[in-house]
Amino acid sequence: MHSARVNMHTSRPDGSTGAGERGFALLLVLVILMTLTVLGIAVITTISTNTTLSRNFEVATQAANMAEVGAKVAYREFISAGFMKMTHDSTNTKVTGDRLLTTSLTNYTVDSDGWFRWEWEPGKSYNPMWDTTVKHGFKFKVRQLNNFAFVIDSHGWYGNITRHIRAKG
Repeated sequence: MHSARVNMHTSRPDGSTGAGERGFALLLVLVILMTLTVLGIAVITTISTNTTLSRNFEVATQAANMAEVGAKVAYREFISAGFMKMTHDSTNTKVTGDRLLTTSLTNYTVDSDGWFRWEWEPGKSYNPMWDTTVKHGFKFKVRQLNNFAFVIDSHGWYGNITRHIRAKG
């Protein structure tokens, strides 16, 4: 029996098989896929970065809010003491005795440097300042500069971010 070979490539009128065009189409599809992949990665990276930036801004704002609360508490207590009691004197030494500012603030401590400190962290028996499980708080000092001027320094923190406010009067 005689077997005939069949040419699997269809010839065109010009005699070409079109294999080069199929190769070009494959290359074009691969380039488009690579471009779309790079664009997809760029979009995901941008979204991730924006999410991180937004979260960092939120935490920094909460820390600044805590510093502001500390400054307001310090000022309120300073006013209540008739602008006569401080936490620190003009040499930045902590004040003791009857010149020491006292506070009506509950759940606070005074650290070894003389700063009044309020802090919440998980496990504390009292409520946080905000509905959160993140450690946050503030500390402040009221320092006499001279007979006519004072400075309130307040540090606030939320998580591991801190902010500082200084008010002079």
